[in-house]
Amino acid sequence: MVLIVALILSLNLFAQNKKEEATHSFKMGEELEFKLGYGWFTLGKATANIGESPVEYSREDCYKVEIVGRTDGFIGLFAHVKDTWGALVAQNQLKPLYAYQDIEEGKYTRQEKTFFDHSEGKIRIIKNNEEKDPKEFEPSKNVHDILSAYLKVRTIDLSRFKKGDTTLVYTYYDNAFYDLVLKHDGIEKIKTPFGKIMAHRVLIIIPKNDVFPEEGGVIAWVSADKNQIPLKVEAKMFFGKAFCDLIGYKNLRYNSDFIN
Repeated sequence: MVLIVALILSLNLFAQNKKEEATHSFKMGEELEFKLGYGWFTLGKATANIGESPVEYSREDCYKVEIVGRTDGFIGLFAHVKDTWGALVAQNQLKPLYAYQDIEEGKYTRQEKTFFDHSEGKIRIIKNNEEKDPKEFEPSKNVHDILSAYLKVRTIDLSRFKKGDTTLVYTYYDNAFYDLVLKHDGIEKIKTPFGKIMAHRVLIIIPKNDVFPEEGGVIAWVSADKNQIPLKVEAKMFFGKAFCDLIGYKNLRYNSDFIN
């Protein structure tokens, strides 16, 4: 389900420090559903949810954000995958306090818990409930996990950015820190299950790794309306081109205020 990770990373675009609730393009209870595929084949589905009510953690009210991806249909008969990413994100500054992963991919399983201590500037990670052997990191600057960044970007107005604008984003994922170059590539109309919709086109320059055979290769489209939700992601991987398409939504802050 690395395509979902690419989806979330794409939403780090132009993250800034905005605290005003009025600028948020999301609300509690929002649900998004995506179709995952490769070529003409559907591999699975994923859901992205923001909890209906705040969760108190470390004396702060938090959003609970969770993304679940799983195999579906014919593919699901042969390959069982269910991956869950979640986070508790402080409402006042949208900073991550706690994140978790529960990965089930065939016989392979992994559980991971990440604790963010912003006062000390440290990140502590526990894998597979090995409480006695945690890993600790001290990032050189403020860092978002991929889910808190997903919320952070939706507090700004992407319409203020012009084609060619770029930014460098410091992101944490899978025990590593990444400087991602993100480029706004203009606005275009794309086909979706909900009709043709105007969308921000975003190019994500991801360093070459085990998943992406060349630097870059990820394109995301974000709705050019007040909701600013991801509509589509395409990624070039070792096994070819994969895609992620929005196929359903509930409880949007601005309802279905898409620009057609």
